[in-house]
Amino acid sequence: MNRSAFFTAKPQALAEHNPLETIRAIAVLMLVSYHVVGPTANAGLQIEAPHILRLSSEFLVDVRMPVFAFLAGYIYAIRPLSLSQYPKFVKGKFLRIYVPGAVASILFLLVSNVMGTDFARPVSEAWRVLISSYAHFWFLQSICLIFLIYGLFDAMVSGRFAPLVFIVACVVYIQRIFPGMGIMSWNGATYLFPYFMLGVICFRYRTVLRDHATAIAFGAVLVMLSSSALNIWTYFETGDFTASKRDLQSLAMGVGTSVFALLCLPRLHLLEKIRPYALTIYLYHVFATSFSRRIWDVAGLEDIWLRWLLGLAAGLAMPILLHLVVQRIPPVSRVMLGR
Repeated sequence: MNRSAFFTAKPQALAEHNPLETIRAIAVLMLVSYHVVGPTANAGLQIEAPHILRLSSEFLVDVRMPVFAFLAGYIYAIRPLSLSQYPKFVKGKFLRIYVPGAVASILFLLVSNVMGTDFARPVSEAWRVLISSYAHFWFLQSICLIFLIYGLFDAMVSGRFAPLVFIVACVVYIQRIFPGMGIMSWNGATYLFPYFMLGVICFRYRTVLRDHATAIAFGAVLVMLSSSALNIWTYFETGDFTASKRDLQSLAMGVGTSVFALLCLPRLHLLEKIRPYALTIYLYHVFATSFSRRIWDVAGLEDIWLRWLLGLAAGLAMPILLHLVVQRIPPVSRVMLGR
């Protein structure tokens, strides 16, 4: 298996239970739905709380990107990395993740300029989106940075000390160490790193997970429920969910959800069909959701749930169609799809 393709790889699993493709598909659906609904009440479907779509979208902020990072760490750990493999490893990450992300970022910037959206930037400053956080593409820069730094350390220590690194990652996460460093979405990397390391640990200690699956799953449920209860209590007290994504409540929710999903989520074969297109959907769904929203605005469609369903369908269908077309053109496929 190509270790670079964490969006599309078919990883090994705990015994015969293999929910990772289902988890990845659900994470993709959550992300597309988030951009259909919109990050604020003035974007997307332009709906406010207490509409269930707004509440669920905001409630899942502690799950969406952490789950992607968890999957990345789990799949990274499947094959140990040696120092001799490191240069090839870095090259693979650059070509398969960073380059497609950079291409999609530039295209998104150009379209945003034409449409006059909040993501418009002067074309003369387009280079900035290649080395700093921009829209949802920050995740790709951040995960590449994690691969680059942790991959080297991991190879040097032959895969040891993962639990210790996880603890350090949690401290950095909570304390917001190096908050001003924005190059290559460093802030995003420190946000994702605990979840990435959790994925690494879950694979490397998979025998422990398997032998104590019931107790660990029960603990994960308790953590999820406690975190959720605190978040919901905060909402009723203040009218908003917890504002910080870097507190113990958020960390507990991301950790508990990831472990519970790994141990307990059933395989959903229909969703698993998304697997080959996951990265393409991640990169290009925003083009489709935005275009879909404008169509229904012109058409006068007002039903929120129907607009949400149609936006979700567009956010999946357009990237898949793009993938099927572009993969037939190898030079374009390499830079747009990373393959």
